[in-house]
Amino acid sequence: VLFRSLVAVSAAAAGGKAAARDRFARSLADFGAPLPLARPLAVLVPVAEAIVAAMLVPAATAPLGAAAAMLLLAVFTGAIGWNLARGRHPACACFGALAGSAIGAGTVARNLALIAAAAIVALGAPGAPGAPDAGDGGWGSVVVAIAAAATVTGALAWPAGPRGRPEPEVGAAGLPVGAPA
Repeated sequence: VLFRSLVAVSAAAAGGKAAARDRFARSLADFGAPLPLARPLAVLVPVAEAIVAAMLVPAATAPLGAAAAMLLLAVFTGAIGWNLARGRHPACACFGALAGSAIGAGTVARNLALIAAAAIVALGAPGAPGAPDAGDGGWGSVVVAIAAAATVTGALAWPAGPRGRPEPEVGAAGLPVGAPA
């Protein structure tokens, strides 16, 4: 069930974002991605999610696909947490054209549940495709290290405002919302 759920979520996210690339690029900018990177990321993220979904299907690559899913989800969760910590609630285009609503604690909880599911698949829970055997050479440690590094990287991906204060919301003209033009 976890394995199939990860494949479905990754494929739906990739397809939804690819179908609504402009909306996803705007969402990335709303999340704080630099504008020159928003468009390329709007292409690369769905490609990465599609690759993850494809890697989850064959038993031989399922653990690596699950580790890659954990990495993506940790970066996404870090960006969500960064915004929430600053009192920002941009709309999430997590599934592109398929859904979209303001981020919140539920978004974080959903992503943490997906990270946990991916960890179970990556670590080879009984019945998970491609489950490594007991002599996996430390595979579990590698997965945990990737998850920890991805979480820290995601949390630091966008710099904090001065002294950790929320950054002012910027309007279309590039000025803080409410500032005289």
